Amino acid sequence: MKFEVTNPKAWKAVNEKQIPMSHKIKVYEKLGGAYRLGENGGEQVFNKMTELLKHKMQEGDDNSSPEETLAGLKDMAMGNLERIADYANMIETRMKEGQELDSWMYSQLTIALENLNSVHDAMDGDDGEREPMLKESFTKGQTYGGSSCKGGCFVGKSGLMKIIKISKDSPKDVFMFRQDNFSGLQPHFIKNGVIAKATVINPAYDFEKHVVRNLKIDNDVILSFRLFV
Repeated sequence: MKFEVTNPKAWKAVNEKQIPMSHKIKVYEKLGGAYRLGENGGEQVFNKMTELLKHKMQEGDDNSSPEETLAGLKDMAMGNLERIADYANMIETRMKEGQELDSWMYSQLTIALENLNSVHDAMDGDDGEREPMLKESFTKGQTYGGSSCKGGCFVGKSGLMKIIKISKDSPKDVFMFRQDNFSGLQPHFIKNGVIAKATVINPAYDFEKHVVRNLKIDNDVILSFRLFV
């Protein structure tokens, strides 16, 4: 029976992190990911892995264990990485042989690099432990949240509310938050719960000219933030 994730991009962002599989699944589901089981018009979508596993164990014609299902996810990711390496080698070979790229191809390669870099950065140095989000733990220039969920996950409107609370707990500090998954959300400053669109590197100017009263944000937007000043 065919099994696949409904949001491959989100799954790739968390799958290769050096954290337990149960943590990966929780992060993936927080990002809005689900699971599709079946084929030929008989597909079912499960929002939680626990729902999918319960369904599979209730089926009389399917002997797959939960471990086998989770192993299938890892095998899929490993297969994707192998294909990425193969395509990269073939493109490099053709370019060395003199074949030119069309203009749109350059941007696609850049996007692919950024996506892979995001996964690598999330994995690099991550021991799987979630540090408590404490006021005194903020370091200027350090990014929190994002695809790596450093210090916690901040997704959609609920994620924005968490950042607002953090800013109110540190009312004298200015934070900058932005999207981390190509959603199109522009960077914003936030201070003591007040949000302003970031147009220059001077927060005072934007808090005077570009305050946002009601920022609309989609539920699948992954947010990262950092201490600005």
